[in-house]
Amino acid sequence: MIDAWQQVVNTLARATQVPAALIMRVHANDIEVFISAETADSPYQKGATEHLDSGLYCERVMDTRQMLRVPDALADPQWANNPDVPLGMISYCGLPLTWPTGEIFGTICILDNRANPFTPLAQELLSAFRETAQAGLATVYQQSLLRDVNTHLEELAATRAQDIAQENSRYRIILDALSESVIIGSPQSGKILDVNRAFCESLGYTRKEALILSPTDFDPSMDAQRFASELGSLAPDQQIRFETCHRRRDGDEFPVEVTVVRAEIHGQTQLIGVSRDISERVAADSAIRESAQRHRALINNTAIGIIQCDIDGRLQEVNPAFASLLGRTVEELSGLPVTSLIHPEDAPSCARAFQDLLHGQTEHARLELRFLRRDGAVVWTDFSLSRQQNDVGAVTRIFCMAQDITQRICAEQTALLKESHYRSVVETSGDGFWAVSGDGVIIDVNQAYCALSGYTREELLRLKITDLEALEQQVDVDARMQQIIRNGHAVFETQHRRKSGEIWNAEVSATHLAQEPGTFFGFVRDISERKQGELRLQQAKAQAEAASRAKTEFLAIMSHEIRTPINVMLGMGELMEESCAKEHQRKLLRKQKEAGKALLALIETTLELARLEQGALSLKNADFVLLDLLRATIELFEQNARAKGLALELQIAGPMPHSVRADETRLRQILFNLISNAIKFTESGSVTVSIAPLPEMPHGVRIRVTDTGIGIPAEHQEHIFEHFTQVDSSLSRKYGGSGLGLAITKHLAIHMGGAIRLRSEQGVGSVFEVDLPLPPSAPALESVPAQATPDASAPLRILLVEDSEDNQMLIRAFLQKTPHALEVVNDGAAAVRLVCDGGAFDVALMDIQMPRLNGLEATRAIRQWELQQEGAHLPIIALTAHAFAEDKSLAIAAGCDDYLTKPIKKSDLLAAIEALAATPCSES
Repeated sequence: MIDAWQQVVNTLARATQVPAALIMRVHANDIEVFISAETADSPYQKGATEHLDSGLYCERVMDTRQMLRVPDALADPQWANNPDVPLGMISYCGLPLTWPTGEIFGTICILDNRANPFTPLAQELLSAFRETAQAGLATVYQQSLLRDVNTHLEELAATRAQDIAQENSRYRIILDALSESVIIGSPQSGKILDVNRAFCESLGYTRKEALILSPTDFDPSMDAQRFASELGSLAPDQQIRFETCHRRRDGDEFPVEVTVVRAEIHGQTQLIGVSRDISERVAADSAIRESAQRHRALINNTAIGIIQCDIDGRLQEVNPAFASLLGRTVEELSGLPVTSLIHPEDAPSCARAFQDLLHGQTEHARLELRFLRRDGAVVWTDFSLSRQQNDVGAVTRIFCMAQDITQRICAEQTALLKESHYRSVVETSGDGFWAVSGDGVIIDVNQAYCALSGYTREELLRLKITDLEALEQQVDVDARMQQIIRNGHAVFETQHRRKSGEIWNAEVSATHLAQEPGTFFGFVRDISERKQGELRLQQAKAQAEAASRAKTEFLAIMSHEIRTPINVMLGMGELMEESCAKEHQRKLLRKQKEAGKALLALIETTLELARLEQGALSLKNADFVLLDLLRATIELFEQNARAKGLALELQIAGPMPHSVRADETRLRQILFNLISNAIKFTESGSVTVSIAPLPEMPHGVRIRVTDTGIGIPAEHQEHIFEHFTQVDSSLSRKYGGSGLGLAITKHLAIHMGGAIRLRSEQGVGSVFEVDLPLPPSAPALESVPAQATPDASAPLRILLVEDSEDNQMLIRAFLQKTPHALEVVNDGAAAVRLVCDGGAFDVALMDIQMPRLNGLEATRAIRQWELQQEGAHLPIIALTAHAFAEDKSLAIAAGCDDYLTKPIKKSDLLAAIEALAATPCSES
């Protein structure tokens, strides 16, 4: 086995191209060089020892029982005290070796005197040779067991005559102490005569149960015929070894290696069988086969050409990459002399390298060779050669790798041609140019950079780049150089200082020359004017954003100021209409209400546009029935259409999802705007709303609104979706409107992930198409029956917090005919005192904008008091003229339970009060 292992490490060293390959063995507290590769550069001698706990690579491998890979110990402080480093072995890759019992034998490893990351192929080779060594350890261990068994059996036989009782006891102890399964049987009948404890435990039987088994019971393949032909016919002292599967009592099978010998025991011929569980070895063999397959796949799929030649230089094996490199097939290359494929001028150097390898003058060779493709084209390659030897040291084959470097060679040749143009290009460039060494010293500049910096060429060549930098320190410049080395190139902005001391903005495009490590060159451009322009743009952007915010704030304030009197006007009109008996007076009140609603709609549209421009619009997706929404929206306009004599219809083209998930309110708003416009601008004919699937968009739906109205002239169509845009002012006077509806519709369609388009012909009509993604709803959950709510018709104590006397009067009028009691305070501070002093109320109506303490602050104070006192929760309804969605969010976040926007309808107020009163109070 020693000779075989010597060949293993020799081959491993050659295959991985390292100076040292070792098998290390543990002795007590020392580790010994058991086998060392016979290489010229190995510093290790067989038999050399090192004390454990001295920081060796192998100690880490044995501790972790895993592969250890150290690409460069000099770069890793943890290996600073490693005894291998003074020997020059700075890179290491090793695996543990263990006895079949799991005890550590030592390690198998490869070491290199240069930094080596150890490629996946090298690691695969090391793993494969490790499995070979493991198999050897298993064989040694098994032979030792067999020798132990034979020795013990002979000792028992020799002393049998002296003390048969002691002999039997010792025999049983020894037999049961063996970790391998032992079975003794009759060669004639196959009857089991004795078994040891390991046999019983491995199969799950008691000894008594095992003695009545037949070989077929635990080895299904060992029938009577096979037993008689293979085992029963063994000659005395003849031994046979085979692999089979044993079956446990529970039916589970596992692989074993069985050794059977025929021997004389107490004058009787018996068969002694020793079996060893080889599940791990079988798995290891499978892993080796898979490793070999991966190795073959790696060779076949690598982009580098790999070939294997005999000692005469003929190709024995090539991979597809090499064949492709030469424009040939693998089959036609087999058997050809490698020199027949090489350029005639390079063939002699390749032949000399072969001879040097064959005669042992070198272990490896590396050349730049030109190969000839089938079409005659030349391919430059980086060609490396190494040899493989047999057990007696004779070279048996040559391995070669060929990497295509044609592009590199061509680039080098091109670079030589371009060198003569370098200086003229640099000097004629309008940008500044400098070349800098690795330590930052300027080694070349052009006249343009001299003009930019104010220095002469001679002055600049005495400076470092940090002398010109006005923004970065030396540490920053060093970091920048490292970044350029990693990436090869970088473009960045900095500031340079002229000779006069003036600071100027510079854009630098810097490159690291890989052909000349440590050299950088860069082109420098003065971007001071561009930076000033960017600053002006930033200032203009900030001003525009400030103007947008000011506009939004103005709209919000105007909304509040307009809504407050509208609230009183519409509320009082509603109360007067309820009490008015004369029809012509009610008609006047309805006109007043319609005018107020029109003004309110204009405010809403303007605020909606502000939200869209701010990007503050948020979608609230929910499940709804798509066709129900379409039909319900169309029904809103049926009376208007009939009044004008128009046909209004819905067309459904193709299968549509029953229920979809989207923002129902926004989709209704889109439909409302388009249908409203279609009816408004159509005097005769029809308005048709159609819906159809849109296959080119995921879950796409196309909604089309077609009318036979006045149409839109071609010159106005591209502006129709702009703010405050109508075809002309006369239309605005005739048909009314703010010119915001289509602008908002376009914003909504885009925000929902869709688009809107227009086709129109003046005097014929218009077609508006909206494409939207409307995914189908998820399967509906089983509905939960609604729980009954308490009776909300009982009289309530209501607290009104409102600073406007007009609004106080309106709310009192709204509640006049209800059983509820109303108490009014003029600001938030009074409301907080009243509640905290024990005032008991069922609902609070809280105005938001008030002096001293506004409604949000008052609500927070009440909620904090409830939390501290563990008091009952007071339902609070926010009343505000602010109409933005974020205003409602702020109110809810402050602790309000509901939110009503002014102008407030009486029915909405009473419904909100009753809804909160019907909700069981929860503690804060």
